[in-house]
Amino acid sequence: MTQSSKNEMTLQSLAKADVRSSLAIASRSALRSIPLIVGLSSNATRGEVWEELALRIFQANLIPWAYCWTPTISAELVAKAKLARRLLLEKIRPMDAGQSPAVHAAAAAAACAALEPIDRIDAATLALQTVERGTFGIKARKRAFEIDCTTLFESGSPSVLIQQPLWYGPRNENVFVEHLKRLEDELLARGHDWVLVC
Repeated sequence: MTQSSKNEMTLQSLAKADVRSSLAIASRSALRSIPLIVGLSSNATRGEVWEELALRIFQANLIPWAYCWTPTISAELVAKAKLARRLLLEKIRPMDAGQSPAVHAAAAAAACAALEPIDRIDAATLALQTVERGTFGIKARKRAFEIDCTTLFESGSPSVLIQQPLWYGPRNENVFVEHLKRLEDELLARGHDWVLVC
């Protein structure tokens, strides 16, 4: 079976589930791309501009993740997701950051969190976009996505999935932690009170 066929099957399965199922996939994929924020620290995004972009990416990731922990649709979280996505997209327009996997993944996850319960197909599509555009490491990304889907469909619960480790296997987790450490060093080198808790 080709990857395209697998994605189509996953899309159909997610579209039959509730929006929170797609959101759990999208949120986890977007979180895996957070260390890629450090790649945006270039001449085009130097100083306070980069710091604000990093903050917007964190916000756009936090809302979908928090949403996965709530048992029902929350109008307040939906509004916050829309705002976080809008602020992120406004921040990337003046700079050449729009191609960053971290930006794409965070924006898609926030868009997924802003959907209505009836928008299951849109949510499933956004979840797959987050997987494709987020996460570094193609093999690790596909493996994590497959395990996420298996966990989600076997448990039938986004709440179960969101509690699982972000990476499967020590090698992938170690690479993620190394990249996260680089991001933390970059943030702390700027002299502000950034603290990454993972």
